[in-house]
Amino acid sequence: MLALSFDRRFFVDYARCLFDFLLSHDYCIARLSASQFDELEINPQIYEKQQSGFSLIELLIVTIVLSILAVIALPNLIAARRSANEGSALSSLRVLHNAEVIYSRTVGNSFFTSNLADLTTNQIIDENLGSGVKSGYRFALASTAAPTNSTFTVGAIPLVSDGILSTGTRKFCIATEGILRMENNPATLGNNIVTDGDCNQTNYSIVSQ
Repeated sequence: MLALSFDRRFFVDYARCLFDFLLSHDYCIARLSASQFDELEINPQIYEKQQSGFSLIELLIVTIVLSILAVIALPNLIAARRSANEGSALSSLRVLHNAEVIYSRTVGNSFFTSNLADLTTNQIIDENLGSGVKSGYRFALASTAAPTNSTFTVGAIPLVSDGILSTGTRKFCIATEGILRMENNPATLGNNIVTDGDCNQTNYSIVSQ
């Protein structure tokens, strides 16, 4: 093994080669001037022969760099996914609100429904949303008992409400009047609208657009 003195310029140039995705060893060697080899007391021909493949140190450096980049980027990717899920949930709530209004004015005889299947069967919403699960959120309908189905509420909660794999940090609801509301209390994040009750200022705050 060659005994290398720690010349700062040599290692800076060599590190730059690695961060250029190791285009080629000839390229790396070309970046190192003959004077640097002289200072390091290394025979360039011997050094070039030693560089026929990746060394263990090179692979370790690349692995460490990629690991650092992954640690930095992963939280941002997760946050972006959660934000996209929440945006999709808000959009779906608007769709479901409009679907309830259409249902009441057509087949509902001025009454609303508490069943997503009714909206799907009458082709007011697609089967994807009608399944009750979309983009990391679960949807539920609730209607008043007296008078029967005269008002309604739609709720959306994250499929996974805690941990690094959580699909959202807020839950949402929209009632007959059409105001989108949200709540982000971790203790109740997994409770759907049926458990919470009415979608009002007591349980939810208005979503700021």
